[in-house]
Amino acid sequence: MEQLISKLKSQRVREAYLFGSRADGRATDTSDWDIGVRFTDKLDLLPSMSRLANLEMELKHLLGAPVDVIDIDDAHLTLLYEIIWKGQSLFSDDEDGRIQRELTVRRKFEDYQRIQSFYTQALKERLGVGS
Repeated sequence: MEQLISKLKSQRVREAYLFGSRADGRATDTSDWDIGVRFTDKLDLLPSMSRLANLEMELKHLLGAPVDVIDIDDAHLTLLYEIIWKGQSLFSDDEDGRIQRELTVRRKFEDYQRIQSFYTQALKERLGVGS
């Protein structure tokens, strides 16, 4: 894990999470690595995609398995919640800021769930499906 963290830090990653099967103990020999990252800087779309692809290739070589890297600053709220609340923090250069961001994500996700539940119930009523 130290080599992984060192590689991430060398690529201008300021915060990283391990999520998915490797974080929750369901991994098999063929499981990929799912890593959420926050970079020290923000790039335009194409350079950002290139940076993610290059990082995935470097990590695949290091870890010997497929790797999916997600920029958490660009992730949809539901994926962000999965990364932050069900994953494991690998490191952060600002622990207080990380904790505040995690609490903000949780609050936004809970609001999203309430709204989603309201609309789902309204749709069921409109369609005459169960209660």
